[in-house]
Amino acid sequence: MILSAESIASLRARALTAIDAAHAGRGDPQVAAVLWRQVVDSETDPYRRAKELLNLASALDLTDDAGRIQAVAITDRAIKTLRPKDVEAASCYVMAAQRLVRSDNLSDAATQRKALDYLHAGLAVPMTAAGRETLVALIRLYSQVACLVGDFSRIKRARHIAERLAHYGFQKDELWTVYAAIIQLHETRWKAQSHRPSLGRAIQLAREAIAKYTATTTGEEVMKLAALQQQHAILLLDRYALERDEADIEAAITYLRLSSAVEQGRSEVLNSLALALMASDDQSATDAQFREAKQLLLEGLDLSRSATSTAHLNWSFANWHLEAYRRGGPVSHIDSAIEAAESAANLISEQNNRIHFTVADAYCERFRVAELSTDIDRAIEAAECGISLCPVTSSERWQQEITTANLYQERAVKGQRAFDLDDAVRASTLYTNALDRIPGDSPLRIDTAATALGAMVENFAVTSNPLFLKAARAVAQMLPRTTSDAERLSPVVASNLACFKLIDSPDEASRRSWSGLLRQIAMQHGESETGWLAASNLMHRNVDHDWGLVVEAFQIIARQRASRLAATRTARERVMTLRREQNAAALAGLALVHLDRAADAARLIDEAQAALLIKSDSDRVCFAPDDAIWSSIDAIFYPAVTRYGGYAIVATRDGCIGVRCPEISSIVLPKEPGVPSPSTLAVAASLLDAAFPSGPPPRLLIVPAGRLGLIPWPAVQIGLQCLADQSTITVLPTRALWRPGSRAQYTHLVTIEAASVAGEAALRHADAEVGQLRFWMPDGVDLAGDELTPAAIAAALPYADIAHFACHGVIDPQDPTKTRLLLPHHAALTILDVVAIDCSGLSLAILSACRSAVHDVGLPDEFASMATAFLVAGARCAIGTLWNVNDVPASLFVRRLAWSLHQGRSPQAATRAAQLWLRDSSDDDKAVWLDRMGDAESEGEKWLRTQLRGHSDRWSFAAPKHWAAFTCYGLSEAP
Repeated sequence: MILSAESIASLRARALTAIDAAHAGRGDPQVAAVLWRQVVDSETDPYRRAKELLNLASALDLTDDAGRIQAVAITDRAIKTLRPKDVEAASCYVMAAQRLVRSDNLSDAATQRKALDYLHAGLAVPMTAAGRETLVALIRLYSQVACLVGDFSRIKRARHIAERLAHYGFQKDELWTVYAAIIQLHETRWKAQSHRPSLGRAIQLAREAIAKYTATTTGEEVMKLAALQQQHAILLLDRYALERDEADIEAAITYLRLSSAVEQGRSEVLNSLALALMASDDQSATDAQFREAKQLLLEGLDLSRSATSTAHLNWSFANWHLEAYRRGGPVSHIDSAIEAAESAANLISEQNNRIHFTVADAYCERFRVAELSTDIDRAIEAAECGISLCPVTSSERWQQEITTANLYQERAVKGQRAFDLDDAVRASTLYTNALDRIPGDSPLRIDTAATALGAMVENFAVTSNPLFLKAARAVAQMLPRTTSDAERLSPVVASNLACFKLIDSPDEASRRSWSGLLRQIAMQHGESETGWLAASNLMHRNVDHDWGLVVEAFQIIARQRASRLAATRTARERVMTLRREQNAAALAGLALVHLDRAADAARLIDEAQAALLIKSDSDRVCFAPDDAIWSSIDAIFYPAVTRYGGYAIVATRDGCIGVRCPEISSIVLPKEPGVPSPSTLAVAASLLDAAFPSGPPPRLLIVPAGRLGLIPWPAVQIGLQCLADQSTITVLPTRALWRPGSRAQYTHLVTIEAASVAGEAALRHADAEVGQLRFWMPDGVDLAGDELTPAAIAAALPYADIAHFACHGVIDPQDPTKTRLLLPHHAALTILDVVAIDCSGLSLAILSACRSAVHDVGLPDEFASMATAFLVAGARCAIGTLWNVNDVPASLFVRRLAWSLHQGRSPQAATRAAQLWLRDSSDDDKAVWLDRMGDAESEGEKWLRTQLRGHSDRWSFAAPKHWAAFTCYGLSEAP
């Protein structure tokens, strides 16, 4: 039906009234849509029809999902008819984009692209053909969609329009909207592309907006100003991370303090302020600003009322704890970081890749000090999750690929296997991906290249595979070539580069130059992780080149360890602090031997070992020879093995010599405590042969370095005999545990018998060995059954001359301070319990318990065993076992030991005599001797003698597994 002009005008007026009512919520949008459809159908002019289609789309927008879908399609059809220079064109493009933005499909890439195309077309419309309101809306919407898509190709045009609008003056809302949009564009481009000009432009615009907005802000607008100040501060922190200009961080802190005065959103501002206070490189863990950051985070958590805000505060707290640890704080910060990061990951409503990477970072730090495989596995799991959530185009993607590569590299080198090639390859792939994506002019490229270089150098050092060195050379081409240029890099980057230069066989002048740079970094950052990294590299890369620098690097590491130990509050913190520095003292000792300073090397080992249990430096002794010790022994033997070769130090009354064994660079111990393999015993024999070419002395004190403390030295073959055949042997983890003037007394005996405990097999012969001891030493206390508690033991030991434990032993591989002797009713006596008891009157502790002399292979320098614990507590000697020993040979050994002690032998001589008797006497000889000791009173004892009697041609306990596990620790003269 063809309508007259008057009718069309009337219909259009009714349609306008209907849509206004629908917008106001007083009318039915379906009625408005019907009226506008009639208006469209009545128009014959294509141009006017297109304009009416836009009104129809507006009405359909108000109906339902189907209507909104129609509105998008109708808008697209109408726009194709309008000319770009039309006054309505810009507003039409904005409306079309708005409809797509409001749709549920904006997460779809095609929809995002279509919306951005509309906005690009709107930006191309001459400004004279669009009103202020339309241009402001266009800029705001373009910023939103361009940041989502990552397409910033029209950013200059948007900024030009904003500048023209500013020229004519902004209203308050326009000022906020336009500046916020343009700042967001530049900030997002900076973060997505590491485009440094965009960062500078965003900072400049934020400063301008704050100046303009401050002058006119009143009432509720204060919140907008505070948000702008916070955004400006965060941008300044980004620039500070690049340029290290203290003016930026000072300005950021000032802006954040201003914005923190606003109550609403204060928890988020406090979070940002805390991050700013944490940002300076020059702070220590006790710095005033750093402490203030912690208080701000605590206040923010108290104020937070949303899961997202709480998650981000916990995330910042995790980073605070990590930074506190890296600045020299106690290792307990790592546990706190893990707790806070996991809380953040669990709380956040949206998946945040940065939080996942903080989780990974915290677990990785704990893996480095505790070496728990579950920690590095969790770190990699969190990092891979973070990568999956991070867009490929984001600069964070590159950084997180680097982080994940570092984690794979950690597991490749330090995981459960000696070297995991699959992990190393995955790390290399991630490094390569990151380097390929980072623009050539990005500062991240240098950091990434240096990190990749460090990993490749480490892989080469472990495997000697030339492919890793070749890859490292290719990466090194991206980095400076001289030390003067490298000095301008960050300390970590410079350390990695110097490490590569030292391993790539430069000339001596170049080597001295790069070693000097490492030394400088290590000295300047001695208390931090950066200093430790530089010192560790300086130490290892100068082996066979400059042994003096190896010693100096160790001294830096030792000072940092002492500082961290002083800050520890718990035994577990001490364990974690000490774990990483294991074997460093042995390497420094090798350097001192090369420098013909054997006495200094021996003193260093004495000072470095057993630091976990010996907490006070005043308890340690100097190496200076003491006439008293030479009355009990003929020589002290310090064997050590490093990856660069072994060595032995021999100290006698006449002096100290060192002998190098370069062919010995490894020692393999069983995964579970047990008799080492013949090849491992052969290593020990080589060290003895080198130290004593004419044969071992009759009385020998062994101070083994690290894992050599798990060697059963009496069983080591020297020529045609074992060492036990030639020498009386005693062992000390360090001479600090030797008690001068230590003459034994065996008057007051305390026995602790826990033969039957829940979950363990009964010790059938424990009562016989206890009875034998009591027969010869009638004075004392017997603890068993319900009387046997840790408190009862602690009360009895200070009055004892000799203590005998017949019980089960359990070692804890993760925290050796929890290694324990099992007692009835699920009780236990731990290492920490023992070191807290006054055992200064105790001449001997006999630990007839499995693994009572075993220390954790992950803490080889610490000798944290039950036997060592008794020495630390003041006992002169302790006898323990290096593996599980069957109840029968254990009982026989203890009884013969007690008999030898009763005969007047010293503990070390009695240990040797009992071992040789157990090994060399026939079964029948043992039965005859037991009969002479008294009648068999228990069924178990009767069974044992029946099994032994009559077998004069059988030596059931001749194998080392039966007799060599028993080791005497300490040094005491016979009574």
